[in-house]
Amino acid sequence: MKIDDFLQLFVVKEKKFFPLFNEQGINVVKAAELLCKFIREENQEIRAELYKKIKTVETDNDTITSNIYQELNRSFVTPFDREDIHDLASWVDSVVDSINSASKRTVLYAPVNTEGMATLTETILEQAKEVQKALIGLKNVRKNPQFILSCCDNLRRLENKGDLQYEEYILHLFKNQTDPIRVIKGKSVVEELENVTDRGKDVAGVLHRIIMKLT
Repeated sequence: MKIDDFLQLFVVKEKKFFPLFNEQGINVVKAAELLCKFIREENQEIRAELYKKIKTVETDNDTITSNIYQELNRSFVTPFDREDIHDLASWVDSVVDSINSASKRTVLYAPVNTEGMATLTETILEQAKEVQKALIGLKNVRKNPQFILSCCDNLRRLENKGDLQYEEYILHLFKNQTDPIRVIKGKSVVEELENVTDRGKDVAGVLHRIIMKLT
């Protein structure tokens, strides 16, 4: 190995990691926007096409996440703890994975009442935008940690909001739906949607841990 190549291993790879996290943030919002359109779409053929687009975003994000892991393997010096970089990339990827899983379950089960679910997808989109803001803010985390902490607070608040929307949907479902098969289908899909907001809170947990270590 040339001496220049060897020395590059010890250079902090901020120029590598931060753009990759930014790409993850773009994909999170893109997937959430597609989910909002998807859940409101009544035409099953159009819904299936939107699901394909969500699946493409999920696959692209898997590649970005893999690239982050590869950079970790190639770098001795990183912007913050290696474990935190790995966990952050993993949990952000899980948000997109959960969106894909929820849309797939909707295609398979075709629940009849998606209007109540639509409010939950709007909350998911709000969360996605907070995730993107936080990932962009990572580059200046040492100068402005409060910005990241504010995003964390918003992610937790939105997760709580999602919990309430989930409970409201379940109460409405059991009160107004008499067909047990439709109850099972609706409950299964909305549980998967609520799971997306849980993953957003997991992202907040890693971000908060990063702040605590740096400040």
